[in-house]
Amino acid sequence: MDAEKAFQLEGESQTWHREYQIVTNKLDKEVGRKCFTQRLAKMRNMLETVMREKGREGYVVGEVEESNRGFRNEGHSFPSAVKKPSAPLNNLSNWSSETLDTSMDEVTNQLSTKSSPSAAKHPYSVLCFCSALQQAMAETFYLSNIVPQNYENNAGFWNRLEMYCRELTHRYENVWVISGPLTLPRSGTDGKKTVSYQVIGKNEVAVPTHLYKVILAQKSSAPSALMALGAFVVPNKPIGFDHQLPEYQVDLRDLEKMSGITFFPALDKSRQCRDLCATDTCKLLSFAEFNRYIAGRKVQNARTLHTLEKVMAKLQESGIEPDEYLQNLYQKKKQEVEVKEASEGRAAKGA
Repeated sequence: MDAEKAFQLEGESQTWHREYQIVTNKLDKEVGRKCFTQRLAKMRNMLETVMREKGREGYVVGEVEESNRGFRNEGHSFPSAVKKPSAPLNNLSNWSSETLDTSMDEVTNQLSTKSSPSAAKHPYSVLCFCSALQQAMAETFYLSNIVPQNYENNAGFWNRLEMYCRELTHRYENVWVISGPLTLPRSGTDGKKTVSYQVIGKNEVAVPTHLYKVILAQKSSAPSALMALGAFVVPNKPIGFDHQLPEYQVDLRDLEKMSGITFFPALDKSRQCRDLCATDTCKLLSFAEFNRYIAGRKVQNARTLHTLEKVMAKLQESGIEPDEYLQNLYQKKKQEVEVKEASEGRAAKGA
């Protein structure tokens, strides 16, 4: 199978992402996610067949050492030798973080208040806007945007770090985030440094020893506006809630030596940038805050009173009391579910 076929498969994957958007717009979101997961699994199996025949992993199938791919709101640099992306870049804004999980009505309201007064009069603009956000979210599922990561790290510390990046969009007009894998040397008992890493799967995909994230935040789009810059290197292993982000901050020049990448080369960092952790909090959510956030997401998605009560009970079993926001969210959702279940009960009796 040749490169043309492989890129045809990638085109099909984009079609499946669009179908996922349509399904989640028209049907129950859980049904949409299931449909999308099945299609993604099928795409992965087909791609693995291609890569076994070409002896490569991911979307790089030509005789090149590195492939640079561009998607909506993100870009990838993908070295084929290690079979994982080296520097996926994402651009966040206060729009993208605030509206990804909102309803169409809420988006319309935001457009009418935050954008021009006439924006809400044009529903097609709203539809295109939501479609763009959904496409940007869907494209993060491409295999070229994935590296093997410790599950507890991904669900814990790294998740909190990503939440902090989204939170920055409430204080900065633009936020650029570059993330990637590192394979760093380790010192042995004899004092010598060696580089070793695990490989997984039939195609022996490299598991990074560390992950990095570079964050550049801009207060405004004015040319003279100062920026905040931070670079972080995180070990690819479980990290507890007793650790905070500044512990993993490194000098950007050191990260550039580790990764072999020059970040934001056109930027005069000494003159235009300040230390992110000095100008902002660099504070990740605590154990209680994080679990309240997760509980809030589950409360929002609850469809039955049983599920709703189970979420709140589990939170209290962890020794965490709901704050005022979560308590109000719970009461509001409880009323909605009670009305829904009562309506469904009457309909069932009528049938």
